[in-house]
Amino acid sequence: MKVTRFHLAAFLLVLLITMLQLSGPARAQSLPDPGSAAGRATSLARYYNHSLRLQPHQYKPVFRATLQQVQAMDSLQLHGVVSAASLHQIEEDFVAHVQPCLTASQLSALLTMRTQQPQERIAPAVVSSIR
Repeated sequence: MKVTRFHLAAFLLVLLITMLQLSGPARAQSLPDPGSAAGRATSLARYYNHSLRLQPHQYKPVFRATLQQVQAMDSLQLHGVVSAASLHQIEEDFVAHVQPCLTASQLSALLTMRTQQPQERIAPAVVSSIR
């Protein structure tokens, strides 16, 4: 039997569809719960990724710093000790962690976003953790 381009294309299409079907459930299971600290940090890091046009090597440090910030906010809420000084310290820690991996223009844009825009708009993940 002669293998034609049509047969080869059909085989590759079936193979691709099979691979996509097998990888679908694995991807769905790997997403964090949107209500968890990891889920809220993921949402916020994706927002930063989109807004700041992060490079692939920049996303991981920004995500880690965002996760630490959300967890720190959750800890404050859990202990009931939400003060301006503690919030300011968490903000300084966040900036200190992301500063080395961002360009000057990205850092400037991030600081502007975090100080000029309403917190409910840019950081629902962080704000919801202190309510």
